[in-house]
Amino acid sequence: MDNNEFERLQRNYNLLRNAIPPLPSPEELNANIIRQLLEVTIDKTKLELTLIRMHLSTPWTIPGILFALYVTTPEVSEAMMNRPQFDDEDRPLLIDYSQINAAVSDQLELLCQHQDNIKQIRNNLLLENQKEEKSFRDRVMQEFKVLENLMTTMERNPVVLNWEAFDMDFSARIAVFHNRGPEGVNAGPDLGDTSSGGRGNEDELKIDARFYWLGPANVHNAVRDVDADDADADDVGADADIDHRELDAGLPYADIEDDVEVREAEETHANEDFIEPIDELDVGGIGPEDVIVAVEDIYENADMAGPMDQPDHDEIRPEEVLVVADEVDGDQDQHDAARRRQGIVDQGPDDRDVIEELFLRQRRAIQERDDLQMMINELESQERCAPRRYREGMIRRRAEFGMPCVFCEALGHHYSDSCLEVMDAQERKRILRETGRCKQCLDRGCEGGDDCRKKDARCRYCSKKGHNPAICSLPERSRDIEDQLEVLQRNHEDASNRVLRIRRRLRRHGVDI
Repeated sequence: MDNNEFERLQRNYNLLRNAIPPLPSPEELNANIIRQLLEVTIDKTKLELTLIRMHLSTPWTIPGILFALYVTTPEVSEAMMNRPQFDDEDRPLLIDYSQINAAVSDQLELLCQHQDNIKQIRNNLLLENQKEEKSFRDRVMQEFKVLENLMTTMERNPVVLNWEAFDMDFSARIAVFHNRGPEGVNAGPDLGDTSSGGRGNEDELKIDARFYWLGPANVHNAVRDVDADDADADDVGADADIDHRELDAGLPYADIEDDVEVREAEETHANEDFIEPIDELDVGGIGPEDVIVAVEDIYENADMAGPMDQPDHDEIRPEEVLVVADEVDGDQDQHDAARRRQGIVDQGPDDRDVIEELFLRQRRAIQERDDLQMMINELESQERCAPRRYREGMIRRRAEFGMPCVFCEALGHHYSDSCLEVMDAQERKRILRETGRCKQCLDRGCEGGDDCRKKDARCRYCSKKGHNPAICSLPERSRDIEDQLEVLQRNHEDASNRVLRIRRRLRRHGVDI
């Protein structure tokens, strides 16, 4: 089998593999089963209550016909209906149709609220998981931003080590950094000595390493930085800091620095015949494209790792990392396109594994994007309304200055629907029940139903009858839906961008999409 035939079979295999929808995990399958059972149970109960109300509407139209035919009288019919009736468990039955209708309406509204609560809990859990994943991704992106800056600095300013600089006496280097002079002339404490304000062996080695990297030309700046750090140390080392700044021998610091440079120059000149050129530091062949690939790998695999805490600083924002990644990614795409026009195609032994992994990630990203879109469509299909107009509900008519709010009892300040003291619809319903007010007209003594003066009035929010707009729960649900939509749309945009990044990487490997 030649390579072309193998690649053709491999492409067909990938197409078949991508056509298979991703199977849910056992935990996801169990959660879907429970969710569907709850929704089916709620829908079944709602249907039963609706059918009960429809079936009872027909018998209650017959008494009026019997009265018209003089078969019976209203008094006899009322006496028969007022007889107490009980079910199999000796619980009283509702006979009055208006009470039955009101009870059915309350139960249906309660079921709708429970259904909305279940959906909100499920969406909140999903949003929390996505926030944890996003926090981890942001942390990783910040770390890779630092890595990208480091790689850029190393490419612009390559570091060349001169190993002849290591011939300088180690103690003399430390003496220069601490302004103590060479060995034998007011020498400082040992490396391990931490008394008299010394920092110990670890910091001494760290300072010496800084000197090797900076080189003799920058010793003065390094000493100035070290002295600045020493000035911020504890008060215990104050005497030692004074010793760091002054030489007991009375020699100025510039003379010691010049002496060190002269000695190093003489040693370098004496050994110049044996000096070999040293290449730049090998950074493992890491380039900007590798950094971006690593960033995308971590970004795509964030769902397989646990959440991490947010960093304590916000100096680096993930948006800046994405902008830099897109800029370098665009430059790499132009470079790859130029290589393909010249007939140069990068092919490695692990190309097929990388392509398969990218296809798998693409499927996951597309599935996540589609799931988010499905949740967005579900939320957008739910009933919504405009928010409550609290500021527009202030009383301005002189004739209504004595009208109280039924919830906070404030006189002549605002209408009940615009009450800022009691804003929750459930709390408002509780107040109405405790004060014996009608939930349609909000008056005391009214039992609601067909006898209420506002029985045909529709709610301005949900356009339904049977309740006052002041206790309608749709505005609160609409506000929660809008908040969830905002988060879901932002996550959907992130998932779409992730799909585009994966497709760009596939094109780099020669896969046409």
